[in-house]
Amino acid sequence: MSNQIPNRQQMGLSVPMLSNVTDIDTSILYRYEHNKVTPKRNNLNKIAKALNISVTQLTELETGKQTCLTDTEIADLVIEFCKQNNLSIIKNKEL
Repeated sequence: MSNQIPNRQQMGLSVPMLSNVTDIDTSILYRYEHNKVTPKRNNLNKIAKALNISVTQLTELETGKQTCLTDTEIADLVIEFCKQNNLSIIKNKEL
């Protein structure tokens, strides 16, 4: 089972930003992403909440049992994340 945190990069979230929202140290998040340690249940809950998905969905995404999220689903997650954390979205006309 991969311990990589899914969708953080797809959502345009940096590790420091996820750390700030989850209150999980950046070094721990990097260790999760590089499969150095397995996340504890409490931290899985924090990460899932920050990504606006359930722990079950997080686990399914980690194990590859679920297909990739659609662009719309990713956009919805980013919008919800920004709303929850009082962040603004900058539109890029080149995209």
